[in-house]
Amino acid sequence: VYTPDALANFTVKLLLSETTPDIFDFNQVATVLDPACGQGILLKAFSNEFSLRYSQTIHSIGIDVENAVIDNNKKRFVDNTYQFICKNTIIPSEKLTAFNYWKRQIKDLPFVIANPPWSSEKVFTKSELSQAGYELYTGQYDSYVLFIELCLKLTKRGGMLAFIIPDSLFSGETKKLREHLLKNTQIKVIARLGEKLFPN
Repeated sequence: VYTPDALANFTVKLLLSETTPDIFDFNQVATVLDPACGQGILLKAFSNEFSLRYSQTIHSIGIDVENAVIDNNKKRFVDNTYQFICKNTIIPSEKLTAFNYWKRQIKDLPFVIANPPWSSEKVFTKSELSQAGYELYTGQYDSYVLFIELCLKLTKRGGMLAFIIPDSLFSGETKKLREHLLKNTQIKVIARLGEKLFPN
């Protein structure tokens, strides 16, 4: 399910309202990553709002596992500030951990914004996840846990992340993730928005 425009705009404005300009260098083009970009709605909203606030362009990177989605984005987003990559974000390589693979391609990342997949369907074995460097999944984990863990590692110190995720963040299965967030991040906002934001 892709992100509705209203939710994308709300999330972007909330993220940037909590942002201080010292997390990126005005002399360089900053980068924003959406690791599960779908149709690029969040990236487009972020780029537009960032330009309005700072009179600067931003390098927008979107990753998605679906070839057709990425091909369509490349046709729709002709501006060279957008970069779309067709890859499995969670396990992009059999030889490198996910962090090491993406760190070679994405440097100095101050912003992440995402509506990652919400699913407890097990696509990867525990062995595969462990080999890829993941540590925060437990039991009947939801896939968004993996996206959050990876993006926390990729984001520069002091960077800002915004995720659209379900209330299962507060379940027993995600205790390890919550403990990690409390210990290693500063949580600015948790907004509980109800169940009618997504069509159908």
